[in-house]
Amino acid sequence: MRTSLSKSSCWRRGEFRKLLTADTATREGIFRKLFATQKYEMLQDRLGEECRKLERENEKLKSEVLRCAQTVRFAPQDARKEELDERRSSGAPMGAWLAELLEGACGWRQSGVRAAAQAG
Repeated sequence: MRTSLSKSSCWRRGEFRKLLTADTATREGIFRKLFATQKYEMLQDRLGEECRKLERENEKLKSEVLRCAQTVRFAPQDARKEELDERRSSGAPMGAWLAELLEGACGWRQSGVRAAAQAG
């Protein structure tokens, strides 16, 4: 910070006037150079790309859960059939509900399956 402030105090009057009258893009460039923010901008870009990548992956997983949900079948007299049909038609979240069904059907007691389903 001290370096940036000492740089700014050494500005000539014309450079400061240029900053005041510059358009937004030029002003951003001047501040970027003055405060050496390139590394933060690169980090922001990298994190933004990682976020978009994770969002795409999440959407793919959600689609896969919904695709798998379409294959679930219950006997006509099973009360869960009505709930499944309602969830399918309303678009209600199915991940945690399906995980509970799987845990019950397979006798699993691991909470990892449910946690993974709730995350999606």
